[in-house]
Amino acid sequence: MPEETRVDGSAEVSSVEVRWILSGPLVVAMTRWFGRVQVTTEAREDAYLVEPWLDDLSVKIRGDLTLDVKARVQRLGEVVLAPSARGRLESWQKCSFPFGPESDLVTHSSTWKRVRKVRTMAWYQGDRWLSGRPPEMSPVPSCAVELTDIAVGDERWWTLGFEASGPADGRRGALDAAAAVLFAESLPNGLVLGLDDSGPYSEWLRR
Repeated sequence: MPEETRVDGSAEVSSVEVRWILSGPLVVAMTRWFGRVQVTTEAREDAYLVEPWLDDLSVKIRGDLTLDVKARVQRLGEVVLAPSARGRLESWQKCSFPFGPESDLVTHSSTWKRVRKVRTMAWYQGDRWLSGRPPEMSPVPSCAVELTDIAVGDERWWTLGFEASGPADGRRGALDAAAAVLFAESLPNGLVLGLDDSGPYSEWLRR
């Protein structure tokens, strides 16, 4: 997604997002549903700050490589992307900073929660799915879509999320366009994505 890279190596991105997080392992039918578009897959482990609780702020160490500080700018209300997909739309501002290997403080402290992820990603820009992440500083808005298998300790969860970035006046349109293509085929097994399942990682970990 487009980012502004600064001289100190940090990067900043603004986005409009909606996410659902559901309990249980990711089922094959959902993976096939998402696999209709061009996707890439990665596995990594992130560490989220859970204590103290910072309302409207998410802090995480992404895969031992960056420190991400993400602030919620606005709660934009409910969004209906399909008859079976109703979520909470939000705008966020994220700054990422280069980060070395985690210290023992993060590894063992109860103030951080480790989340293992296998992420399947797709990017939609214009009227097509891309074969990879769009170039940084792209003048065209784009939407990243992820389907991720999550493990926290012995618990299994999965998430579907849409994150649109680029010029502010085009973000919502990019998100709607990506969702229209994906949800043109109904979710498998009668699945319904509802408001109770919708929200960012930080609030899900708090619950």
